[in-house]
Amino acid sequence: MQAHGKLAEKFQLKKGYSVLDIGIAGDPRPSGWYNLWGRRANQDLYHTLDIDKRLEPTIVGDITKRTPIDDSTYDLVICSQTLEHLWDFRAAIAEIYRITRNVAIIDVPFVYKYHREPNDYWRFSKEAMHRLLEEAGFVNVEALWSNGERHTSIATGRKSKEWLK
Repeated sequence: MQAHGKLAEKFQLKKGYSVLDIGIAGDPRPSGWYNLWGRRANQDLYHTLDIDKRLEPTIVGDITKRTPIDDSTYDLVICSQTLEHLWDFRAAIAEIYRITRNVAIIDVPFVYKYHREPNDYWRFSKEAMHRLLEEAGFVNVEALWSNGERHTSIATGRKSKEWLK
């Protein structure tokens, strides 16, 4: 969680910012990232997206296709431990770019056991994540290893250089 804390310090978003958390797996406050940013966001501006409407996300949609979200809607888009379950991960990253206004954070497993719910297709190194975000159009991309037990790679990208602090 050390890497998470460093990112929370780095991206001090202003009060009233909007957050989208992708791939909720049945939890209305799905990722550990919620503890870092979600509690500070206005609850009306903290949304979740999942393909499965039974999980009761704020928005039902497939992140690998065009979602019912306008361009550049969310200040912060979080995709935590989801990309490895998507066959067309490049389409997902492109859609994340489209709906992001400022910052996207994607964390994915690298050295982690097989977990097939719903499917488990990929593992990503930090170098792969760096390149994938740059290819999607993000600037100031950073990729790092998490110090957590999942051995995840975390990539962050900004939509524009103007938003740099």
